[in-house]
Amino acid sequence: MPLRTCNILILAAGAAQRMGQAKQNLSWQEKTMLQHCVETCIESGLGPVKVVLGANIELIRPTLANYPDLELIENANWAGGIASSIKIGLTYCSNVDYVMMVAADQVHLDAVFLNKLFSVTLDAGALIGAASYEGVLGIPAVFSSIFFPILLQLNGDQGARKLLMEYQSKVLALPNPAAAIDLDTMEDWEEFLRGI
Repeated sequence: MPLRTCNILILAAGAAQRMGQAKQNLSWQEKTMLQHCVETCIESGLGPVKVVLGANIELIRPTLANYPDLELIENANWAGGIASSIKIGLTYCSNVDYVMMVAADQVHLDAVFLNKLFSVTLDAGALIGAASYEGVLGIPAVFSSIFFPILLQLNGDQGARKLLMEYQSKVLALPNPAAAIDLDTMEDWEEFLRGI
């Protein structure tokens, strides 16, 4: 079987209004939330890592200056919803077999899971692989390029989950309860810090 190529797309363009500040820049263990995510994705070694930024880009961009191989993508239409980040991100992922989408605030992810998700998806000959938690499918999720045109049809706040549910029969689900943890408010963040 020929080697399959993959790009990792970190979705980090949101304004985090419920958090009241740029949650991508929240800090623990001397790094920002987004830096932890970037380093996890780089550590996976799956392929080039690209970050879609939008809201608060001028605050966030400097924190990523020490990752020379990281590609930063600006989504000027970030207020149009997560679909706009997926669309612009995919335009920077040409000539690859798969794209893995990761959310910047999935702080409990590790490179081992990302690698396993990719490898079991390929081994099964699946077109989509996704984390499963609490009875739902979500990101991290890896999509074959066959699905890029369908992803490009998403609109507004329709993210990858809509597509995962619609094509559930084609999805290889890999359980990962940690992927369910959302950090949307300061209460969520404080609880996370207490649990470290």
